Amino acid sequence: MSGLHKASVMTAEFVLISRSGDVPESLRPVLLERGLVVASLEALLDVAWERKPETLFFDLRSETVDSINCTLQVIAANFSHSCLVVLHDCGISLEVASLLLQQVDGEWDLRTQSDPDARWLCPAPLTRPSLFRLQAGAQTLCTWHESVYQMLQTASRLSDSRVPILLSGETGTGKSTIAQSIHRWSGRADKPFVFFPCGAVSRDLIHAELFGHTRGAFTGATHERPGKIEAAGQGTLLIDEVDLLTLDDQAKLLRVVETGQFERVGTVDTSLSRCRLIFASNVDLQSQVEAGRFRSDLYFRINVLELRLLPLRERRRDIPLIAVDCLQSLLPEHGLAHVNVTLRLLHALAEYHWPGNIRELRNRLLRGLTLCEGSEIQLEHLGLPKLDGGPVLSGLGRLGQSLVGQVAEASREAIVTCIRAHGNRKAAAARALKISRSTLYRKMRGYGIQEQELCAEVTTT
Repeated sequence: MSGLHKASVMTAEFVLISRSGDVPESLRPVLLERGLVVASLEALLDVAWERKPETLFFDLRSETVDSINCTLQVIAANFSHSCLVVLHDCGISLEVASLLLQQVDGEWDLRTQSDPDARWLCPAPLTRPSLFRLQAGAQTLCTWHESVYQMLQTASRLSDSRVPILLSGETGTGKSTIAQSIHRWSGRADKPFVFFPCGAVSRDLIHAELFGHTRGAFTGATHERPGKIEAAGQGTLLIDEVDLLTLDDQAKLLRVVETGQFERVGTVDTSLSRCRLIFASNVDLQSQVEAGRFRSDLYFRINVLELRLLPLRERRRDIPLIAVDCLQSLLPEHGLAHVNVTLRLLHALAEYHWPGNIRELRNRLLRGLTLCEGSEIQLEHLGLPKLDGGPVLSGLGRLGQSLVGQVAEASREAIVTCIRAHGNRKAAAARALKISRSTLYRKMRGYGIQEQELCAEVTTT
């Protein structure tokens, strides 16, 4: 293979960067006829290219985090129109995976396979999209989608304004994460950030939990207790699933939005709130207004600025980046030092439609961390439904099973998946399934769905 190392080949279509010099058998014919092998980045830059190569193969073996980072920067600066194929995708650290994903767009030119074949022989893209980055405290928010970046920029610019913000989007799209970023961007970053999930509190207690109560205000009120509005102080209060508030509580909340004034349950003494209010909902509030379930005056007051969060299925390029970020946050939470992933796994995640969005993705990755043997997560550890029929329809058409049985099995799987995706919150799952809560509980009993089955993949978000 010595002929592969001659630097006189100035118009090589394919170049292999490999410290070891090992050439995969499937690449030998191509590299002998139209290719070049270089052992280092310096050797690659020393070549006087008459025409830049179409494809660069990068062998990750024997590379360090620093050398990978340096190589990727040089490729981005000098070979921006060349496709990049990563060889020997045999488990890499999250740090290395993050470097690769942030510098090479997976949809366009990152292809991973241990045994390349004709599938990688494709033209390089004419243009390569840019990765957008925005700093939020110690955290860097990254996205390949300009619309997502513009939404984050808007949130950052208005972080110090007292104007209410409405975060809309499907459940699990990261509304609480964006609210915390707004808090960190603002001058209130050293003040409390308080999260109030309306769906997790009984309707009978929402008023007292939000506004506080005095001793003896109702049965069981044995002591005075400040509400979430007071607890937020001069910080930020996120009211999630605001659509679940009763019309009476909405009227009281409207007063807080307009004047900052409120009373604890059991007293007529007026208090004044100075916190920043952020509201979140996973339903269309305009339709709730038209149906008479949400006050129009409150809707217009909190909808001064609406930020819509895209579901994962509409930002597939970001899924590998988000997955690495989730894993990096899960490791210390569960006492783990490190874990390896393959780029093939990360890109396979982008093929799934994620009905539960980031919450479901995080739970699947937690499952993978729990079940993986050794230090590398495999795709089978995540327990994803088959992609060829979707999570609901994948079980249909089994031989020997009646239509009624198939429908019942699909319905059961749909209910379990939906409840898990909504963090085991039955009210939210019932709304997503467009059935009443009582109907949901009846179906759970009919299908024999147990609580431990629903909690198996639920984690705090």
